Amino acid sequence: MSDLFAGRLENIVTCVRCETTTRREETFFNLSLDIESNTSLIYCMKRFSVKELLNQDNKLMCETCLTRQVATKEIVVSKYPKVLLVHLKRFRIDPQTFMQQKLNYRIPFAEELRCEAQGKTTVYRLKGVVIHEGQGLQFGHYYAIVKSQGKWMKFDDTRVSLINDHETQTYYGEPPNNQRRSHGWPCAYMLLYESEDLLAGFFDAEAEERHRESP
Repeated sequence: MSDLFAGRLENIVTCVRCETTTRREETFFNLSLDIESNTSLIYCMKRFSVKELLNQDNKLMCETCLTRQVATKEIVVSKYPKVLLVHLKRFRIDPQTFMQQKLNYRIPFAEELRCEAQGKTTVYRLKGVVIHEGQGLQFGHYYAIVKSQGKWMKFDDTRVSLINDHETQTYYGEPPNNQRRSHGWPCAYMLLYESEDLLAGFFDAEAEERHRESP
Protein backbone atom coordinates (compact mmCIF):
# COMPACT_ATOMS: atom_id res chain seq x y z
CA MET A 1 0.00 0.00 0.00
CA SER A 2 2.68 2.51 0.98
CA ASP A 3 4.86 1.73 -2.01
CA LEU A 4 2.01 2.28 -4.47
CA PHE A 5 -0.35 4.81 -2.90
CA ALA A 6 1.67 6.88 -0.41
CA GLY A 7 2.60 10.46 -1.27
CA ARG A 8 3.90 13.32 0.84
CA LEU A 9 2.28 16.62 1.81
CA GLU A 10 4.09 19.60 3.31
CA ASN A 11 2.21 21.99 5.61
CA ILE A 12 3.84 25.45 5.52
CA VAL A 13 2.86 28.12 8.07
CA THR A 14 4.46 31.57 8.04
CA CYS A 15 4.05 34.35 10.61
CA VAL A 16 3.27 37.60 8.79
CA ARG A 17 4.99 39.72 11.44
CA CYS A 18 8.38 38.00 11.87
CA GLU A 19 8.25 35.79 8.76
CA THR A 20 9.21 32.69 10.74
CA THR A 21 8.20 29.61 8.76
CA THR A 22 7.46 26.16 10.11
CA ARG A 23 7.19 23.08 7.89
CA ARG A 24 5.58 19.75 8.72
CA GLU A 25 5.42 16.73 6.44
CA GLU A 26 2.72 14.07 6.44
CA THR A 27 1.81 11.05 4.35
CA PHE A 28 -1.34 10.91 2.24
CA PHE A 29 -2.96 7.96 0.50
CA ASN A 30 -5.58 9.94 -1.38
CA LEU A 31 -5.82 13.57 -2.43
CA SER A 32 -9.13 14.91 -1.08
CA LEU A 33 -10.29 17.95 -3.06
CA ASP A 34 -12.97 20.57 -2.47
CA ILE A 35 -14.98 21.13 -5.64
CA GLU A 36 -16.70 24.14 -7.18
CA SER A 37 -19.40 24.37 -9.82
CA ASN A 38 -18.32 24.52 -13.49
CA THR A 39 -14.62 24.07 -12.83
CA SER A 40 -12.32 21.13 -13.58
CA LEU A 41 -10.11 18.60 -11.86
CA ILE A 42 -7.01 20.69 -12.70
CA TYR A 43 -8.60 23.79 -11.14
CA CYS A 44 -9.53 21.89 -7.97
CA MET A 45 -5.97 20.57 -7.66
CA LYS A 46 -4.55 24.08 -7.99
CA ARG A 47 -6.99 25.37 -5.37
CA PHE A 48 -5.77 22.67 -2.98
CA SER A 49 -2.44 24.50 -2.59
CA VAL A 50 -3.73 28.08 -2.43
CA LYS A 51 -2.46 30.02 0.59
CA GLU A 52 -4.94 30.52 3.42
CA LEU A 53 -4.86 33.54 5.74
CA LEU A 54 -5.03 32.73 9.45
CA ASN A 55 -6.51 35.73 11.27
CA GLN A 56 -9.05 36.70 13.89
CA ASP A 57 -9.91 33.55 15.90
CA ASN A 58 -7.53 31.47 13.77
CA LYS A 59 -4.38 33.46 14.48
CA LEU A 60 -1.13 31.55 14.92
CA MET A 61 0.57 31.32 18.30
CA CYS A 62 4.01 32.31 17.05
CA GLU A 63 6.91 30.78 19.02
CA THR A 64 9.18 33.63 17.94
CA CYS A 65 6.85 36.56 18.66
CA LEU A 66 5.41 34.76 21.71
CA THR A 67 1.98 36.17 20.84
CA ARG A 68 -0.88 35.27 18.54
CA GLN A 69 -0.18 36.64 15.06
CA VAL A 70 -1.72 36.71 11.60
CA ALA A 71 -0.15 33.99 9.49
CA THR A 72 -0.41 32.28 6.12
CA LYS A 73 -0.88 28.55 5.65
CA GLU A 74 -0.49 26.42 2.56
CA ILE A 75 -0.39 22.71 1.80
CA VAL A 76 1.74 21.53 -1.10
CA VAL A 77 2.40 18.08 -2.50
CA SER A 78 6.10 17.40 -2.03
CA LYS A 79 6.00 13.90 -3.52
CA TYR A 80 3.42 12.26 -5.74
CA PRO A 81 2.71 8.51 -5.42
CA LYS A 82 2.98 5.86 -8.11
CA VAL A 83 -0.81 5.50 -8.02
CA LEU A 84 -2.71 8.74 -7.40
CA LEU A 85 -6.15 8.33 -5.84
CA VAL A 86 -8.21 11.53 -6.06
CA HIS A 87 -11.29 11.97 -3.87
CA LEU A 88 -13.80 14.62 -4.96
CA LYS A 89 -15.73 16.01 -1.98
CA ARG A 90 -19.23 15.65 -3.41
CA PHE A 91 -21.01 15.54 -0.05
CA ARG A 92 -21.45 18.33 2.50
CA ILE A 93 -23.80 19.46 5.26
CA ASP A 94 -26.23 22.14 4.11
CA PRO A 95 -25.71 25.05 6.57
CA GLN A 96 -29.41 25.99 6.43
CA THR A 97 -31.07 22.60 6.80
CA PHE A 98 -28.16 20.74 8.46
CA MET A 99 -28.98 17.89 6.07
CA GLN A 100 -26.46 16.04 3.98
CA GLN A 101 -26.31 17.34 0.44
CA LYS A 102 -24.75 15.92 -2.72
CA LEU A 103 -22.90 18.27 -5.07
CA ASN A 104 -23.64 17.21 -8.65
CA TYR A 105 -21.17 19.82 -9.95
CA ARG A 106 -19.75 19.14 -13.39
CA ILE A 107 -16.01 18.43 -12.92
CA PRO A 108 -14.32 17.37 -16.18
CA PHE A 109 -11.27 15.15 -15.73
CA ALA A 110 -8.63 14.28 -18.31
CA GLU A 111 -7.28 10.83 -19.12
CA GLU A 112 -3.74 12.25 -18.86
CA LEU A 113 -2.66 14.22 -15.82
CA ARG A 114 0.68 16.02 -15.31
CA CYS A 115 1.66 16.81 -11.72
CA GLU A 116 4.79 18.65 -10.60
CA ALA A 117 6.46 18.46 -7.20
CA GLN A 118 9.93 19.75 -6.32
CA GLY A 119 10.89 20.15 -9.96
CA LYS A 120 9.83 16.64 -10.98
CA THR A 121 6.91 16.06 -13.34
CA THR A 122 4.89 12.88 -12.98
CA VAL A 123 2.65 11.88 -15.88
CA TYR A 124 -0.45 9.86 -14.97
CA ARG A 125 -2.97 7.87 -16.99
CA LEU A 126 -6.55 7.44 -15.84
CA LYS A 127 -7.24 3.77 -15.06
CA GLY A 128 -10.40 3.74 -12.96
CA VAL A 129 -13.34 5.83 -11.74
CA VAL A 130 -15.71 5.15 -8.83
CA ILE A 131 -19.13 6.62 -9.59
CA HIS A 132 -21.98 7.59 -7.30
CA GLU A 133 -25.54 7.89 -8.55
CA GLY A 134 -28.11 9.17 -6.08
CA GLN A 135 -28.67 12.03 -3.65
CA GLY A 136 -26.73 11.13 -0.51
CA LEU A 137 -23.61 9.47 0.86
CA GLN A 138 -25.52 6.84 2.85
CA PHE A 139 -27.78 5.84 -0.02
CA GLY A 140 -27.68 5.71 -3.79
CA HIS A 141 -25.70 3.43 -6.05
CA TYR A 142 -21.94 2.97 -6.45
CA TYR A 143 -20.24 1.35 -9.43
CA ALA A 144 -16.96 1.68 -11.32
CA ILE A 145 -15.38 1.90 -14.75
CA VAL A 146 -11.90 0.47 -15.35
CA LYS A 147 -9.57 0.74 -18.33
CA SER A 148 -8.05 -2.62 -19.26
CA GLN A 149 -6.03 -3.41 -22.39
CA GLY A 150 -6.97 -0.06 -23.90
CA LYS A 151 -10.74 -0.47 -23.42
CA TRP A 152 -13.13 0.89 -20.82
CA MET A 153 -15.25 -1.60 -18.90
CA LYS A 154 -18.19 -0.86 -16.60
CA PHE A 155 -18.58 -2.93 -13.42
CA ASP A 156 -22.11 -2.49 -12.08
CA ASP A 157 -22.85 -5.15 -9.42
CA THR A 158 -22.85 -8.46 -11.34
CA ARG A 159 -23.08 -6.74 -14.74
CA VAL A 160 -19.86 -6.16 -16.67
CA SER A 161 -19.96 -4.40 -20.04
CA LEU A 162 -17.74 -2.58 -22.51
CA ILE A 163 -18.29 1.16 -22.96
CA ASN A 164 -16.84 3.60 -25.48
CA ASP A 165 -14.26 6.23 -24.55
CA HIS A 166 -16.70 9.13 -24.87
CA GLU A 167 -19.02 7.63 -22.27
CA THR A 168 -16.53 8.55 -19.53
CA GLN A 169 -17.68 12.16 -19.98
CA THR A 170 -21.11 11.08 -18.71
CA TYR A 171 -19.59 10.91 -15.24
CA TYR A 172 -18.30 14.50 -15.12
CA GLY A 173 -21.51 15.43 -13.28
CA GLU A 174 -24.56 17.53 -14.04
CA PRO A 175 -24.55 18.70 -17.70
CA PRO A 176 -24.17 22.43 -18.58
CA ASN A 177 -27.91 22.85 -19.33
CA ASN A 178 -28.62 22.23 -15.62
CA GLN A 179 -31.12 19.52 -16.46
CA ARG A 180 -32.32 17.98 -13.19
CA ARG A 181 -32.88 14.33 -12.36
CA SER A 182 -34.88 13.21 -9.35
CA HIS A 183 -32.37 10.49 -8.42
CA GLY A 184 -29.28 12.59 -9.12
CA TRP A 185 -26.68 12.46 -11.84
CA PRO A 186 -24.00 9.75 -12.03
CA CYS A 187 -20.92 11.62 -10.82
CA ALA A 188 -17.28 10.65 -10.55
CA TYR A 189 -16.51 10.32 -6.85
CA MET A 190 -13.00 8.86 -6.87
CA LEU A 191 -10.43 8.82 -9.68
CA LEU A 192 -7.49 6.42 -9.92
CA TYR A 193 -4.45 7.47 -11.96
CA GLU A 194 -1.37 5.31 -12.58
CA SER A 195 1.98 6.94 -13.28
CA GLU A 196 3.76 6.22 -16.55
CA ASP A 197 6.81 5.11 -14.52
CA LEU A 198 4.72 2.42 -12.83
CA LEU A 199 3.23 1.28 -16.14
CA ALA A 200 6.67 1.17 -17.75
CA GLY A 201 8.01 -0.89 -14.84
CA PHE A 202 5.07 -3.28 -15.13
CA PHE A 203 5.64 -3.87 -18.84
CA ASP A 204 9.41 -4.25 -18.31
CA ALA A 205 8.77 -6.89 -15.65
CA GLU A 206 6.27 -8.65 -17.90
CA ALA A 207 8.75 -8.73 -20.79
CA GLU A 208 11.48 -10.06 -18.50
CA GLU A 209 9.14 -12.83 -17.29
CA ARG A 210 8.32 -13.84 -20.86
CA HIS A 211 12.03 -13.87 -21.68
CA ARG A 212 12.78 -16.23 -18.76
CA GLU A 213 9.98 -18.55 -19.81
CA SER A 214 11.06 -18.70 -23.47
CA PRO A 215 13.09 -21.77 -24.53
